[in-house]
Amino acid sequence: MKKRLGFFLFAVLTLGLGAEIRFSGLDLAGDSRLLFSAVSVSGGESRGQLFFAALKEFSTGRLSAFPEKMTLLEGGTLLVQSVFGVQSLPVSGGLPRAVPGFLPFTGSFAVPGGAETMLPSADGNWLLLVEPTSFARGDLILLNGKTGTRVTVARAVERPGSVFPASWSGDSRLFIYSKSGKLYYYTVNTSAPPPEDERYRFVGDGDINSVYWAGDSFYYLKGSALYRVHGAELFARTPYSLFLDAGAPVGKIPFEFDPAFDSFWVAPDASAMIFSKGARNFFYYPLITPPSSGAPLPYILAPGAVSRCTVLWDRNGALVFLGFRDEKTAAYRITGAGVEELSAPPGPRAALSPGGKWLAVWGKAGAVLFDYPAWKPVGTLNAGPAFSCVWSRPDELVVGAEDRIERVSVDRDGALKKELVCLASVDRYGFEKEGGRVLAKSGESWYATDGVSPWTEIPPRQTREASLSSPSFRVYLEERREGFFLNMPMIRNLSGTGTFPLFPVIGIAREHGLPAGIPSRTRGVDSEIAGVFRHGSRDSRKVAVCFDLYDDDTGLYRALDVLARCGAKASFFLNGEFIRRHPEKAAEIAAAGHETASMFYAPLDLSDSRFRVTGEFIARGLARNEDEYHRATGGELSLVWHPPWYSVSPEIASYAAAAGYRTVGRDVDPGDWIGGGDARRVGAVFAADMIDDVMDSVRGGSIIPLRLGLLPGGRNDYLFNKLELLFDALIRAGYEIVPVSALQ
Repeated sequence: MKKRLGFFLFAVLTLGLGAEIRFSGLDLAGDSRLLFSAVSVSGGESRGQLFFAALKEFSTGRLSAFPEKMTLLEGGTLLVQSVFGVQSLPVSGGLPRAVPGFLPFTGSFAVPGGAETMLPSADGNWLLLVEPTSFARGDLILLNGKTGTRVTVARAVERPGSVFPASWSGDSRLFIYSKSGKLYYYTVNTSAPPPEDERYRFVGDGDINSVYWAGDSFYYLKGSALYRVHGAELFARTPYSLFLDAGAPVGKIPFEFDPAFDSFWVAPDASAMIFSKGARNFFYYPLITPPSSGAPLPYILAPGAVSRCTVLWDRNGALVFLGFRDEKTAAYRITGAGVEELSAPPGPRAALSPGGKWLAVWGKAGAVLFDYPAWKPVGTLNAGPAFSCVWSRPDELVVGAEDRIERVSVDRDGALKKELVCLASVDRYGFEKEGGRVLAKSGESWYATDGVSPWTEIPPRQTREASLSSPSFRVYLEERREGFFLNMPMIRNLSGTGTFPLFPVIGIAREHGLPAGIPSRTRGVDSEIAGVFRHGSRDSRKVAVCFDLYDDDTGLYRALDVLARCGAKASFFLNGEFIRRHPEKAAEIAAAGHETASMFYAPLDLSDSRFRVTGEFIARGLARNEDEYHRATGGELSLVWHPPWYSVSPEIASYAAAAGYRTVGRDVDPGDWIGGGDARRVGAVFAADMIDDVMDSVRGGSIIPLRLGLLPGGRNDYLFNKLELLFDALIRAGYEIVPVSALQ
């Protein structure tokens, strides 16, 4: 039974960040076919799927497929990815099918992001995924999508967050992957296997943002130099990869590239590139005839924090689509001659048809078809939220919306014809009164399937009354919370003995869980200090996450986004310097419902002997920070604080208590405040290792401080860029993330 139900284990263990699962709607037919729904809730958004189970055969399947991300495979097949895992669908229409290699798939924990948990090749014949071996690292697996054959490519690769740590070539012959600040290659579909020793597949320093593919070549940006690398060159340089630079230089940009924050896109003919500095400034930089020193570059200054960017190239330049945290969008055409702002599209995502005639643009506001050369909307692909679109032919695309996946044909004038591929979600369902088909209502229409054939639209029908028993079984929902599962379908065998869960997920997950004996690299933290609150009750399942903002706001929007996605609240300790520099950011933190607390009026190390720390000094510093915050936001700071850099003593804590403040300490130290070469010395180099350190030492009631902003001397890998992984690990370990004032 474990083997046959393995695919559902994989599905529910690849839920999005902070998701919870609730089963409902059990309906058991006389022949022991069971219908039920599973809903995941993450950050206030719910997504449901319709499932069936044949209890006599102990097999399960899906009747709907949520199209968070779709990829067109060879042979007219769609790979559909979502928070519920991966399924395949024929473009012509049909029911979801399991993908070879995921049966059984029982060794996985959830990875945040849903659709980013795996990466298909361009032709869809191969799939990359990361099987966790710790909370933040895992084995990179290459899966043959046709045969299910699996190959371990690399070990100790960072688990995916918002971006998968690999990138495929356009011809699907090889891919580049990142690991611990270095890039490597791996080949498939070649007569000669790649070298087993990873050292001889080394490309260069960087992460996956350092690479951009164009056909069978890729561009590699290191420092300010851009290199072009032909795939065949990688094989020739294998014996010399440890000391020979990859590729030929093709350009030099007037900035230093930081893969932690910057991105780039190269034109197909290598004539120019778009360079994004900090996801705020977007520069057009010609490569064939670079501008003279000091010459101005055409650029876009984004009017807000960019959460998503799509770049499309044509013969003249590039079209840049931007999506912002407030759901607004913007579009620009940028060329060597300058920048033209276009009418705002309905979403930040776009896909150009083969041949470049039509453009599909989509997002939460819907999906629209544009005449691309004229930038003119010609038809509505979907009136409601759309999650993915993929072109199957120059005149046909598949649109994945909230309720349906549809195939849309486009004639020469832009007229649209829509046909159902599969249901994405259903509002009501049940068995037909006579005939035994499954009926479901999606949107305003009713559909039917026999469980094998595609859904077909039918006139409105009444389903028979739902039942919880058949001659052989009785089913019910047991309200019990374990991890993310709020309840569980239970099966009572009436012809034998025993009651068992439909999905033995919890037991299997524990059986294939994290390996025992992960070595501890935890750095020491402050010992107990009188008057300092270092942790809450150890019997609690709550932990406090505390973000420290000294003067720089880098990473703040990512923190707010991740907290919103998992529906959690945290504490933000604000230094007076930050409040004075970024008053609007301080107000935005409070408006999001998070606790705003004090970190003194200036970034002063109170343990420095140059300061005479008295009760009056502490009281005045705290009061001044209150005034700065009130002047900036009109609100009040919470009466909790910690000194800058946690430089605390019993005397400082007693002075703060006299001023009405509770002094907060910490019992977990990620080491994310350590910059430059010091990080390597103490083992706090990579975010993945810091996350494993946190999970190795966290306990009920722990206080976890996280540093936002750039560090003096910099870092190669900032923890705030991997918050998805940390929060995912905490939540899946059963902890609730709360502000520090919520600890007891």
